[in-house]
Amino acid sequence: MQNLPIRLNFFALSNQEFCFTLYRQKFNGQPKQDGFYKAKLPTDNSLETYEDYYVTTVPKDGFERFVCLGDFNTHLTVKLLWDSFLTKIRKSLNQDEYEVDDRRFSRKLAVVIGRHPEGNEVVEMEPYYLKSERKFGFLVDFAFHRAIGVPYSLRVQQLSLSVKHNYRANFDFYNDKYGKIETFKRKFKSRLFPFSIEEQDYDIENELYLLPSQLLKTKTYIFENGESNSQFQGLKTKGPFAKVEGDPLFVFVFEPHQRDQANDLYSALVGKAYPGTFPGIQSMFNLTINKDNVLRILIPSLSRDDLSKVEFELERIINSNKDKKIASFFIINEQEKESDSEFSPYHYLKFIFTRKGIPLQTVRFEKITGRDGLKWSVANIGLGLFAKMGGIPWKVKPSNEKCIIFGLGSAHKIGEDGRVKKYFAYSVSMDSSGVYKQINVLGDAENKTQYIEQLKENIKNVIDENIPLEVEKCVIHLPFKIKKEEMESIQTGVREVSESHRDIQFQFIKINTVNKFFGYAENNSKVPYESSYVQLAPNEYLVWFEGLHYGKELVNKRFGSPVHIEFLNSKDLPNEEKRKYLQDIINLSGANWRGFNAKLSPISIFYPDLIAKFIAEFQELDSDNSIDITGFEAPWFL
Repeated sequence: MQNLPIRLNFFALSNQEFCFTLYRQKFNGQPKQDGFYKAKLPTDNSLETYEDYYVTTVPKDGFERFVCLGDFNTHLTVKLLWDSFLTKIRKSLNQDEYEVDDRRFSRKLAVVIGRHPEGNEVVEMEPYYLKSERKFGFLVDFAFHRAIGVPYSLRVQQLSLSVKHNYRANFDFYNDKYGKIETFKRKFKSRLFPFSIEEQDYDIENELYLLPSQLLKTKTYIFENGESNSQFQGLKTKGPFAKVEGDPLFVFVFEPHQRDQANDLYSALVGKAYPGTFPGIQSMFNLTINKDNVLRILIPSLSRDDLSKVEFELERIINSNKDKKIASFFIINEQEKESDSEFSPYHYLKFIFTRKGIPLQTVRFEKITGRDGLKWSVANIGLGLFAKMGGIPWKVKPSNEKCIIFGLGSAHKIGEDGRVKKYFAYSVSMDSSGVYKQINVLGDAENKTQYIEQLKENIKNVIDENIPLEVEKCVIHLPFKIKKEEMESIQTGVREVSESHRDIQFQFIKINTVNKFFGYAENNSKVPYESSYVQLAPNEYLVWFEGLHYGKELVNKRFGSPVHIEFLNSKDLPNEEKRKYLQDIINLSGANWRGFNAKLSPISIFYPDLIAKFIAEFQELDSDNSIDITGFEAPWFL
């Protein structure tokens, strides 16, 4: 199927001919100085040999004059483009019309297009080289910069384009963002462009750059009795892929004044409250629930002392029901806790139940008491508990067979002085169908050097222990926030272990769900089709995990931003192989058992991030680290 082209949030320069004068000296470890850059440049006009040079834009004794073209070193060209553009900005705009990010390695500024008591509407600009098209220009994107001291609120969400004027989800998110860029262009283009580099003018094109897009396959879900393109309907008509083993026993934990809400939750779970939208966990998940297999634990309050008593009652229930598969629901209204308290009742009870090996599904009080009650959330509540109990709701149809995937996550404990006190890292293994296998600890240390070494050694052990004989591909998915040292240590470990698995293809892929890229389709809504992707560089792609469906172009929700994906060791990997890996990544966004249609983030990134956050909280509650998170056969962290 022919896909529509997509306009990247990138204004290409209309003049792509760069020729500027530098002064350079071979690099021999010279100390850093302002106005000097280290750059790899050709030694002569043959362009066959490159060496490292120390360069500046002003004449200096001991430095040779060198005429540099834009493609000699694109990173250097982007740097000089930024310096010249910044000079133009400071001459053309008033100081209150722009904001410059003054972080050391940042090249970003924000032009103010609207002012409000809550903050400023801005269009952020960043110089960029689009490798796939060999074009220099500027990335642009709308953002709302909240003023210092202004709390997060519905009004702030409205100004950020997350919600509309009626404070409902903004279905026109793409169109509205595009409109803000048009506003910026109308107000500021003639004031900012052209700018000059050595008396040569550089303007931007009038339209965002149009890139050809391609389409991956639609996600297919596998159930007990067949396949479907819908998670909910497939589960409802074809049954869960694998059922929970054992007779269930459900424990409801709530405060005495929440008795009515507990009854409402029970009524929704058995399918009586909203039969038109959710027929009950017996029908959907084959989980028997009735008054004979439901118990309750009443808690006087959400204080730590009262919640700690739950553990004794839970222990009694476990000892009296050793033949049962116990799971629990916890109704929580965190507004009841003291506003200045850092104690989290949710994490504390989660810690208690996890330590006992009992799945806990939290239900927010406001979900039950809201206008529609549990009508639109009870299905997700049932799904989450079913998966935590060891059931497999569905699998996704993989692109790569005989493939194991490791998703990595990390969290660091910060002390009062702002320094890292402890380092944590975890991996979650799954196959390419999205079925959860195991959590492994990759790092747990107070010393950074020790932590980095642990990453290398533990990733080797994890791979050796988890790769079955029939595996042909092993993929490591890395989150965007992983530090360079951490990534290099993990890559070193994988390279070493790959020596003993030469018949297996190892692949590193970095997945960034929060990134600087965006795109607009050539249609009325500006929303691309789901599973569309564009190529930014030989190893970089921008992928829409959610979007329009062919034949169903009506926009009935706010669609999220695209995901940036980078292959880190794919120099000789054919494009068709990369496409298969992209397909599995987008498939894994549909393997999220935390909720129906929770599609934006692949579970290889989402699950490890959840785990890392939980463990950081658990460490605050229990410095002895009494929970062995590797011993669970089901995803307790959902």
